Amino acid sequence: MYQDDYLTRTLKQFADTLAALLGARVRGEPPSFGELDELSWSFTGLGLKTLLSLSAPQLLQLFSVGGELDVNKAYISAQLLCQLARDDASQDSAKLHREALQLLNAVSLHLGDYLNEEHRRLSEELESELSV
Repeated sequence: MYQDDYLTRTLKQFADTLAALLGARVRGEPPSFGELDELSWSFTGLGLKTLLSLSAPQLLQLFSVGGELDVNKAYISAQLLCQLARDDASQDSAKLHREALQLLNAVSLHLGDYLNEEHRRLSEELESELSV
């Protein structure tokens, strides 16, 4: 019962976080660094500065406590890195895209065929941007 409640809360939090990121993109108004930092803290437990300072392998290790990857944290971290790459000219967008793609690839390996369309689209978009 407690596990179901935890899972329900986690999924709702993930959906809210993802909706906030996607909603801002659709409205054409990128979220501020502060908004993204708040989303990052609330979902991943890491601030954006920490998220930016760690490599994808380090994040994956951090998100794999007990040997099981927390795909939600990895996925939302990739979304946050992509958002920063798009909206913050002071960031190295190619580096952020590479880190995000590594996180998404780890999620893909973990989930297998159970990928949503947004995940596939984002992975393809990152791969095409990095091949240019």
